Formats: sequence, structure tokens, C-alpha cells
Amino acid sequence: MINQCKKLSMEAAGKGSTKKDLNSQRNLFRDILDFFEYGYSPEISMKIGRDSLQTSSWSEMIQLNFIKHFLGGGFVKHIQVGFLLHL
Repeated sequence: MINQCKKLSMEAAGKGSTKKDLNSQRNLFRDILDFFEYGYSPEISMKIGRDSLQTSSWSEMIQLNFIKHFLGGGFVKHIQVGFLLHL
């Protein structure tokens, strides 16, 4: 499994993939490889206004990515003023 993650972290994207998608794929498999080899969880930090939003586990990262994709362009606005969702 580790060897496959190493290959995928260096692999070129499929035909028609954007450079952004390729970089995202490589970064994801590097994070997975770091987890298997060293036990490191990925960390994400983003600035929203004057506040900072940080994740430090796989489950937090997956939840954040789901919410970002679900809300799309309204993600930042919702985090800033939304009453139901404060991370």
C-alpha cells in the first residue's frame, strides 16, 4: 500500500485533468503516505476574515472538504455570518 501511495503521489494526472487537480491529487497521496509512514495527520489552516480555521485530523479535514464543496462559493460568507455552522 505504501508503494502504491508513493507512485500516486508522483503520478501524472489523466488526460484532460487540470494542473490544480494534479496538484491536489499529489498532495492528497503525500498526506496519506505521511500518515502510513510516520503517523502524521494532515493539517489545514485557512484565514477567514480576522479568524483562523484549523483542522488537525482526517475526520476534521473530510468534514471541512464536504462543507466547502456543499456550500461552494458561499462557504466563507456562511462561516462569517452563519448561525448554525461555526467551526
